[in-house]
Amino acid sequence: MTTRANREKKDTFLQMLEQGIVRLHLDARHTGVVVPGYLQGDPALCLNIAYGFNLPALEIDDGGVYAVLSFRGTNVGCNIPWEAVYAMTVPDTTQDGVVWPTDVPADLSVVTAPAESKPDGPALSVVGGSDEQDAPDEGTPAPGRAHLRLVKD
Repeated sequence: MTTRANREKKDTFLQMLEQGIVRLHLDARHTGVVVPGYLQGDPALCLNIAYGFNLPALEIDDGGVYAVLSFRGTNVGCNIPWEAVYAMTVPDTTQDGVVWPTDVPADLSVVTAPAESKPDGPALSVVGGSDEQDAPDEGTPAPGRAHLRLVKD
């Protein structure tokens, strides 16, 4: 991953933290990820982080995030390199988010339903795939709905 992409993820994360809780979507199998043992093999691990959690430690730099998070009532020092993060969302407000498609683990499949079939969920679109002709226009999210923004390296 380029240094530019790491800075972009860091900047996005800092901006989202100003809104409240940020859900980091990451591949816990990635080198450098430190989470509790029972989560280490999860290719789609989601961790919630917020300034309002008053975490014992929260450090954000060009390499990633270090945070002491609570799992099953026990505080654990977690290391999350930016290379392991493939998406970020703001779950408490708009469900808006950002996805870095080139960083999504190859063994994860993305399943989407037409926007009309789930009126209360965020509007999502698959970018780059065999069904591109069926994908919604990525530049115009549905009115009043959350959306993901495509980030290209």
